[in-house]
Amino acid sequence: MNYKYCLTHAFAFTCALATPCAFSQQDWRIQSEINFAKSNYSNSQVLDQQKSKGIRLDFDRGDIGSTLGFQNTHIDLLPSLNQPQQNQDNWLASVYKRFPVASLPGQAALKLDTHHLRSSVASQANIYVIAPQASWISAQLPLGLDVSLAHSNYPTMPTVKQYGLAARWGFNQRQDWLEIRQYRIQKLDPIYALNHQQTQAHEIRLTHLFTPNTSWQPKRISMGLERGEKIFFVDMQSQTVYNMTMLNKGGHSVASTWSIQPKIDFTLQFNQNTYNLSNDFKLTTVSAQSSIGW
Repeated sequence: MNYKYCLTHAFAFTCALATPCAFSQQDWRIQSEINFAKSNYSNSQVLDQQKSKGIRLDFDRGDIGSTLGFQNTHIDLLPSLNQPQQNQDNWLASVYKRFPVASLPGQAALKLDTHHLRSSVASQANIYVIAPQASWISAQLPLGLDVSLAHSNYPTMPTVKQYGLAARWGFNQRQDWLEIRQYRIQKLDPIYALNHQQTQAHEIRLTHLFTPNTSWQPKRISMGLERGEKIFFVDMQSQTVYNMTMLNKGGHSVASTWSIQPKIDFTLQFNQNTYNLSNDFKLTTVSAQSSIGW
């Protein structure tokens, strides 16, 4: 099977499907988002810092929806290496469908994410990713389940396959949610994946929901802990592809969201992860997102 041909056309088809459906009816809810991130590498023998900025549009009608997004990233190498800046563009197109399940009281959803990445690095000049996901939320219990799959096509190696499972459980009158995610990445080429043929990782995240009295009080705080190893990873939650040849060895994060106005949200997030390339180093990222709905 020619995976590159299939993934290229899947991305184009999803873009075409996502765009017109968003304007075919008058009862769509639209949300736009802009985001910025600044990252610093400490103890790396190659990388210095990176900056990214992006925009996305989400269209939701309740039972169906779509997302279009674009992210631009600049990566600076250490000045002593005297190498040019690396630039990368990430395009996202996603569609989903929600529907009730008679045999299991609750709501199911099918989602299809497609990504196209273009990088100034020759070995990653064109990357295509297709990532379907099936979800179910119980109507009686504070319980949610996800199953996901991602196929990533890189120019210089076979298609990378990723399998994911997730479970969410709510407590404290559904004001607190505990989420556990497990990932397995297979079909890795050891030449390009730092001598790995497969990796496994898991993530635990705790989220608390508030009822703020003022705009300065957050409406949500989330803390996450990552363990294990992953490379060429597709984050199904943030819809992000981590395509750089670096082995993620785990980390932690915290994020807080405020409602500035009834339809305007602001999110601030801090992440710190340990990576390995030629040695172990840390990547610290501070990011901000602002979204408005209408």
